[in-house]
Amino acid sequence: MKPLDELLKRFHEHPGFYFGGGEERRSIYYISAFVMGFGMGKEFPDGLVPFSHFTRWVAAQYGVWDGPNDGFSLMVQHVGGDERLAFDEFFRLYPAYAQDMRELGPDGVHERYAQAMAKIPEDA
Repeated sequence: MKPLDELLKRFHEHPGFYFGGGEERRSIYYISAFVMGFGMGKEFPDGLVPFSHFTRWVAAQYGVWDGPNDGFSLMVQHVGGDERLAFDEFFRLYPAYAQDMRELGPDGVHERYAQAMAKIPEDA
């Protein structure tokens, strides 16, 4: 099975796992956004900033534990749960993330995360 076919099959079977929020996340718009992004990634693979360290980078930026959250959820929490404000927050933070990934690389981002987490009290 091709990678896109396999992913779409998984999304269909467990949309809440991939999109968060359970059954209410069964939306054609999530599928549309994913398929469009997948296509862009295939078309411009060298021009994309990898998001593999995004969650830790956001957690370090905010000085919070990431726990089971991804970077996008951390942004939503940071702006008080408003998805529109989180949208704007993403575009405020993304240039700095892209710059750090280019200049520091994954190891540098991980080191910054470790330093930020060391400053958080254990009972926080």
